[in-house]
Amino acid sequence: MLAGSEQTQSSKAPLIDIGANLTNGAFRDDLPAVLARARDAGLGTILITGTSIDGSEAATRLVLDHPGFLHATAGVHPHHASDWNESGREALAQLLRRDEVVAAGECGLDFERNYSPREAQLLCFRQQLELACDLGKPLFLHCRGAHRAFVEILDEFQSRLPRLVVHCFTEGAEQVRVYLERGWCIGITGWLCDEKRGAALRQAVREIPLQRLLVETDAPYLIPLNKAGARRQHRNEPAFLPWIVKKLADCRGQSDALVGHATTCTARELFSLAGEPRPTDIYNYRKVDDRLATSGQPTEAQLAAVAREGFEVVINLALHHDPRYSLPDERALVESLGMAYVHIPVPFDNPGEADLQAFFAAMERHKESSVLVHCAANMRVSAFVGLYREIRQGRPAQEAFSVMRTIWEPNPIWAAFISRMLEAQRK
Repeated sequence: MLAGSEQTQSSKAPLIDIGANLTNGAFRDDLPAVLARARDAGLGTILITGTSIDGSEAATRLVLDHPGFLHATAGVHPHHASDWNESGREALAQLLRRDEVVAAGECGLDFERNYSPREAQLLCFRQQLELACDLGKPLFLHCRGAHRAFVEILDEFQSRLPRLVVHCFTEGAEQVRVYLERGWCIGITGWLCDEKRGAALRQAVREIPLQRLLVETDAPYLIPLNKAGARRQHRNEPAFLPWIVKKLADCRGQSDALVGHATTCTARELFSLAGEPRPTDIYNYRKVDDRLATSGQPTEAQLAAVAREGFEVVINLALHHDPRYSLPDERALVESLGMAYVHIPVPFDNPGEADLQAFFAAMERHKESSVLVHCAANMRVSAFVGLYREIRQGRPAQEAFSVMRTIWEPNPIWAAFISRMLEAQRK
């Protein structure tokens, strides 16, 4: 047995495994120990995947024994589409109305194995989509070797579709782009960690916006092979989720903490696990004073929470809209929420005087407003905001300049700018 106690995460934020087959017979003898190891590994929530009517009912019963920690999905996997009938549809409708069930699925198409005839799969999938649309349940979807048919069917429901995730995604950038164009989320498993099979996926995950990513073990399958001693034939379990987060972060050039936090926030939003998002859910959110806060990159739902909190201005210091970090059209979103938007593209390695001037001008223009300053590179935000506050408070030049030294080498251009700003402040 592989131990789950090793830690790879640098963040204490609880992870969410959006897909684990805990009703599988592989967990029959030691499920309490499996759940204990998951908690020890930093997981805060596990979604148990329902793949049949009986399996979904079993998942729901298991949730009742672990409220808050476990949730269930309910659906019929394409492998079981041959068993789909009217009584099953009615039973599934009842399951989807239960509070323990947070999503419809696993459902979809699998033309790779074809354990059920394709016509049966298409019928079963369509009718489950109807149920999810009627009941407003998020969708937990499966697609193998059926990309075109999968997208065509979902497009038929486009105007009614609830939120969804394409679970256990294993394909490449071409399919990712199609899904992202439609606003869908992508679930990443231990497939990413398989050096032989995961090359295309490792390239594709670099293109996925952070707020569209979710992580899952799909236990007992697809053990992450970057875990010491792991072999394909070994049983996977939720405690191994941090190794998937680590590999995903490595592929994207981001920190484990950032990826873990972002996937947790996205899972909470997608499956409505914690009510409405709050500004404090944003990565590295910090309230500087009554009118000013700083943070990493917020998601769409978190920006809506910022607006609800009464913020009036959002200042983005990101150099450009890197899809790993940024929202596709943040300006339009922020303005639609009734807030003003300022984008100051600051070069990370060597911000110049024009960047400082633009930031100071924006802060002065909105000094009577509630402002959120954000950037995925959060130390840049801290340095800019810290410098502005030091100068506004009339601190000596060396004291004001010290906040810039936290991430940048001393620069005579900045020193001259700081001196001028301090002199203007004194006047």
